[in-house]
Amino acid sequence: MNWKAHIILVIIFLLAFSSLIAEDDIIFLKQLTIKGNKVTRETYIRSFITLEEGKTYDLDTIIEKINESRSKLEHTELFTNIFFDDELDDANNLILTVQLREKNYLLFGPEGYFIYEDKVFYFNNLLYLSYINMFGISDIISVYVPVYENAGLFFNYSGSFNNKIFYMIDFKYLYSLRDGETWFSLSPGAGYRIKEDLNAGARLAINHHDFNTALFSPYIEIGTRDRRSSKIKTWYFTSITPYYGYNFNGTSMYGIDSGFHLYRDLFFKIVYSLNVDVNLQGGNVPDNLILKSNVRGTHFDLYQGNKRISLSNDLSVPLPWNNDLIIVPFVDTNVIGKDSLQFLIGGGIGLHWYTRFLDPFIMEIAFGKGIMLNFQKRL
Repeated sequence: MNWKAHIILVIIFLLAFSSLIAEDDIIFLKQLTIKGNKVTRETYIRSFITLEEGKTYDLDTIIEKINESRSKLEHTELFTNIFFDDELDDANNLILTVQLREKNYLLFGPEGYFIYEDKVFYFNNLLYLSYINMFGISDIISVYVPVYENAGLFFNYSGSFNNKIFYMIDFKYLYSLRDGETWFSLSPGAGYRIKEDLNAGARLAINHHDFNTALFSPYIEIGTRDRRSSKIKTWYFTSITPYYGYNFNGTSMYGIDSGFHLYRDLFFKIVYSLNVDVNLQGGNVPDNLILKSNVRGTHFDLYQGNKRISLSNDLSVPLPWNNDLIIVPFVDTNVIGKDSLQFLIGGGIGLHWYTRFLDPFIMEIAFGKGIMLNFQKRL
């Protein structure tokens, strides 16, 4: 046998061997099972899983699609644990089980603040009740009831179609027992997830206070406020919201809200967060929409304007013996005003407690222009 025949035989052998390898790598997905969901609809969960029963895949594709499906399920923020369990039957067919652990959905508690500044006590307090995933499709219903110096009702409903198209409606009615003022707003909105961490949408609001205003606000959001995996060390969230309002007294208002929020896992689950917001307004702005300070330790309503730059630094330190208890030292600053700008600074320390019904319960003591006991869920 000459050398050419040897080469031909080697090529035939290699082709046959590679064909056997390829056949061994092809796997038939015989069964896909969802377990652990007590509230979330199975059809909703399956809409995020990119593998289908009755189809064949090569090994690399299965691994890629499992990772992709896990990422999509984590993005819903409905589960505390997502595990893909795979096994082969006697015929080497794949049986895949998606094991989930759902979050506790009913949340309730206090929100607001008490502050003592310039020898005066100020109160702004609410009781809230939220049910997450009420209809099993990632929807949220929240009700807030003002107490003490205010009366009224705040209601919010939000949901999505397949975690792609988002919708919400927000209603607020407030009557101040201190000065007799009344205001309300009704705001529907919708958005679309363009990519995993890229959302865009718009809101329309009808606002009534000292005069009526129709407000249109398109927005774009990049990133996420929530950490979806322990493997992620740095994450961020940024948003831009320009808006235009027509006042029914023949005037108009306009402005832009923008924010950048950076989160960094330093070590031992200690997370640093930097929050920067820039807000600008123009035109004839209703009193309840005017920019207010957001420095903890200083009464928000006493410092207002049509431009604001705010910066806050938070350090979240979980207790070693109980990670549900987190100590949070913080520093807030503002530059705010209209014709002249004022610099405000405040800081303090807080306790954030994650329980079955509070996510989290916040209690902060802050010092600025005054002394504040703060229960706000998010400034």
